[in-house]
This record gives sequence, C-alpha cells and structure tokens, in this order.
Amino acid sequence: MVVDVVTLNVGGVHYCTTIQTLIAHEHSMLGAMFSTRNRDLLQQDGQGRYFVDRDGKLFRYILNYLRNGSIAKDSAYMSNRYQIRQEAEFFSLKGLVEELDGLEKEIETQDANNRRKDRSESLSSQYSTFSSVESVDMNAANETLIDQSWFSGDADF
Repeated sequence: MVVDVVTLNVGGVHYCTTIQTLIAHEHSMLGAMFSTRNRDLLQQDGQGRYFVDRDGKLFRYILNYLRNGSIAKDSAYMSNRYQIRQEAEFFSLKGLVEELDGLEKEIETQDANNRRKDRSESLSSQYSTFSSVESVDMNAANETLIDQSWFSGDADF
C-alpha cells in the first residue's frame, strides 16, 4: 500500500499527515477536500503545503481525532473546548461533535454535583456551628445586659 504523505499549513502551523488520515471520514469537509476528485482544487503555499485557513493550534485536535477516533482531554482542551467544537462543526465531523457534546454534559453534571456537595458541606458546617452553641437563658441574658434603672429614671449619672 502506497502512503501519500502531505504537509498542511493550517493558519500558519504546519502538520504532516497522510491522505488516508484526512479522508478517513469521507463525509467530512477534509474528506471531500482531499478526495481524488477535489485535490487539484486545493491551494498550496510556496513550499507546496496545502493551505487551510483555520486555527492552526486547534487543528491538532481535529487531526488527532482523525488519527485515533477520539481526542485528548488535556488542560488545553478544557480551556479551548468551545472553539474545538466550532472547528469540529466547520470540518463536518459529526462523530467528534457528538463526543464533545457528551463530554460537555459530563462536565456540567460533575460541576452540578460539586456545587451540591459544596452547599451540603457548607450547610453541615453551619449546622454544626449552630448546634455547638450552648443553650442560653434569654431572660437572664437580657437582665444582665440591660440595666433596668435606665428606663425607670433612677439612674445615677
């Protein structure tokens, strides 16, 4: 089997891959772009790299999805996940969009569970503080704090 290696220039970032990787999802935009019937229509830069006018840094997620069938969920993914989803939509990678939507639902569920846990711990802490206060006789406290002579006019100044 002959492997057709190509170099891409995606938004100024260069990638080296194979035609087979790019057409792995034939109904995607990349599948259509690099099919044999359309390859002659693609623009190449001065070094012969196929030019794709998209975010070059985010394209690594698209390319890794084409290679592996999933994406790495690293810290960069977490901070760029909305933009990565936009790129997946642009390249018509339905499976990746579905995977990203599923991950987003997991994150939302985890965040909601963490908020519930935090509220529960806060309430538990508040209850614990409240229940540890000793019972106070409010009448005795009032008599101690307020000198009744102030109200009777018998106070000495």
